[in-house]
Amino acid sequence: MVRAGQEVQISKREIEIFSARIVSFSFPEVTIEMEVSVGTYIRSIARDLGERLGLAGYVTMLHRNKIEHLDEILAKKIEDITLADTLSYEQIFPDFGVIAPEEEILENLRNGLKFSNTLELQSGKKYLVKNGDKYVSLIEERDGMVRICANNIE
Repeated sequence: MVRAGQEVQISKREIEIFSARIVSFSFPEVTIEMEVSVGTYIRSIARDLGERLGLAGYVTMLHRNKIEHLDEILAKKIEDITLADTLSYEQIFPDFGVIAPEEEILENLRNGLKFSNTLELQSGKKYLVKNGDKYVSLIEERDGMVRICANNIE
């Protein structure tokens, strides 16, 4: 849209930054390592930090090295992947519960919203969310709220 000359409105959303550390700094560049909640736009954080400092903040490189408990150590080059490498969600997440909630809950998840634990999820346990025969989200209960760990997983 931006490339077509249209203005893009990014809606505000609540995010969590679990950790952040400066890895290196050499003005005008800074390398920051962050652990953030799902739905966090790192480019937006860079922009916001730049605005607060009176500078143009932007991302020159973004490297995602972990999603939930899956670390980049498990990664393979595409040309090295074989059918034997394929794992089911049950194999990847053996200790997680599986739920198939109603459409209203699925819509909240699609929109990246956290909501009260009306699903009676067990605190500290993670759950795979199914929509029909597809897994769509990974969620957990924390402080009485349902929070998304990973979305759009299939």
